[in-house]
Amino acid sequence: MTSWSGNLQGGEYMYKFCEAIVFVFLGYYAAFSLQMNAIGGIPSESPDAVFLARSLVDYRTLFIVCLASLYVFLRVTGRQIHTTICISALLAWVMFLEDLLALENAFFVPELALAKVVQFTRPLFILALTYMAIEAQRNKL
Repeated sequence: MTSWSGNLQGGEYMYKFCEAIVFVFLGYYAAFSLQMNAIGGIPSESPDAVFLARSLVDYRTLFIVCLASLYVFLRVTGRQIHTTICISALLAWVMFLEDLLALENAFFVPELALAKVVQFTRPLFILALTYMAIEAQRNKL
C-alpha cells in the first residue's frame, strides 16, 4: 500500500476485511463454475439455452480470474491498483444488473448449495468491492 489518508489503521483494516470478502466470494464463484461444468450446466429443455448459459458462466469465470490475477500481481509488486479495482467494481455492478434485469436469474440453480451461497453473498461482494474501489481511488493505492 502506498498512502492512507485519515485513520490509517481503521481504513486499512476495513480495506483488508473487504479484500477478504471479495476473495472468499471469488472462491465460491470458481467452485460454483466448476460444479456447473461438472453437472453439465443449468437444467433446461433447450440445448441452446444450456450452451449459452454455460458459455457465459465460463467466459465470466475466465474474465474474473484474469482480473483477480492482475489485482494480486499489482498488489504483490506494489504498483497502483485503483484503476483495476474501479474497473472491477464497475463490471461487477454491470453483471449484477444484467443478471437481474436481462437474464432474470437464469443461472440460479436452487438444487445446488453453492448456487445459493453465490446468489445470497453477491450483494455483500459488490458492496465490499465498491468500498475497495472508493478507498483505492481516494488514497491512490
